[in-house]
Amino acid sequence: MPAQETAVSRMQVAPLAAGLVALLLLFLAAYSDSIAWIAAEWSGSADALGHGYLVIALSAVLFARAIPDVARIERQPAWWLVPVVLALSLVWLLGSIATVVLVQTVALPAILFFGIAAAIGTRAARPLAFPILFVYFALPGWVHFQPLFQSITVAVVGGMIRLTGLPALMDGNLVHLGGGTFEIARGCSGLAFVVSATSLAVLYSYLYYDRLRPAIQLLVAALLAAMLGNWIRVYAVIHIGHHTQMQSSLVDDHLTFGWIIFAVLMIPVFLLARALEPGVAADRVAANSPASQAGRRSIPAFFVVAAALIAGPAWAAAVHRAGDAAGAVDLTLPPATGRWTGPSDSSWQWSPRFAGPDAEVMAQYGGREDFVLVYANLYRSQTQDRELIYFDNRIEGDWRPSAGTDLAALAESDDGLRFNQLSARNPAGDWLIWYRFQVGNTFEASAVGAKITQATETLRGRPASGVVAFATRCSDTCREAATRLDAFVTDVGHRIRVTRDRQETP
Repeated sequence: MPAQETAVSRMQVAPLAAGLVALLLLFLAAYSDSIAWIAAEWSGSADALGHGYLVIALSAVLFARAIPDVARIERQPAWWLVPVVLALSLVWLLGSIATVVLVQTVALPAILFFGIAAAIGTRAARPLAFPILFVYFALPGWVHFQPLFQSITVAVVGGMIRLTGLPALMDGNLVHLGGGTFEIARGCSGLAFVVSATSLAVLYSYLYYDRLRPAIQLLVAALLAAMLGNWIRVYAVIHIGHHTQMQSSLVDDHLTFGWIIFAVLMIPVFLLARALEPGVAADRVAANSPASQAGRRSIPAFFVVAAALIAGPAWAAAVHRAGDAAGAVDLTLPPATGRWTGPSDSSWQWSPRFAGPDAEVMAQYGGREDFVLVYANLYRSQTQDRELIYFDNRIEGDWRPSAGTDLAALAESDDGLRFNQLSARNPAGDWLIWYRFQVGNTFEASAVGAKITQATETLRGRPASGVVAFATRCSDTCREAATRLDAFVTDVGHRIRVTRDRQETP
């Protein structure tokens, strides 16, 4: 046993460990929905998130190893951090009710660390900082960097193709060869290698360095090696595909090939790591004994911190229960007025795609010169992957977005109503679509604005939300169609009319 571990007895470690484990279990239970979503992302990803379980295992081992170090330090609750824990819990709450998983997941490690620091003090919590914050390398938020690394890979591989004279035509992220076409997709970004390399470099620096300079040098070397390995992988697969007329097995499955290159390139990186500063890091914890009253002083703090920690999840649960108890909801479209007739069943195949609304309606209104299609949906409440603003939602449905329109992406009616605007194409030609979101009693054209409003309206007890969209055919240009839509929303209306238990809500 190392000499420094003899400075603290099991009797001193056991109460501390019990308190930390209790706080950790409370944290896992309170934020179980977000944690379950993260675990599902790890299980379903073979790319940038496949290392998540390994990172958690390493963090757990480092956390357990750090507890004796914490026991050597006098523990004094940091009451001033309790409002910080409460604020972070409420940030998670806003992310939860607005179904923004990036906000939820990024807040989790910070909530746990500051909760522990509030209970035992910032100095005592310092040895636990790395084991907890290391979890950030496992969070799904890294996938937002995929487009950046994909663009870098496309540019570098394109340069390698030109320098080596490979007979290939680059068209964006497509590589056309005589025997077929490669796509340098997001999975080719190499983000999995980048995250793995940087997490290994940071872990090594924590274990073996006590200075910042070699840690930065190792991090840069690992990052460059990971990116280089991915560029070699993509170029090699393209080269092999060219010479085998796309018949090589590597054309369809080249992830294992990439990990082999990654492992080979990590060898010189960690040889460099040993050369930068050999030996283990100096002891980061002073070997003073904890005060005899430390454990008793921390007991009230644990209860106060626990209350702050669960505030956000408890509020979220109350909001969701209120939404579930609100009863059945439905929506109706306004009757025609003025020069318009309807609503009637639509004879056109327009099917906007949204994730799990509680109600949808589609109708057609006729005018003197042409008609307008109207689509509306309604969410009584929203949960992750069943939400109004979602990456896979498509207001155009199966229609193909068409380019070349000279109209702005945001339209404004004569009454000052703002709509998102896009043109789409089906076999009948080009169509103009206007749409906007209704959240509670508020209307938003911006998806970001709708997310923010969703959070505030849900907290006020008005979680119902949806989208209303209008489509009409373009003639020679879409300007006449825009005028027609403007007249329609002015004459007929633009609201989602929500009925709940036969009582209409304005």
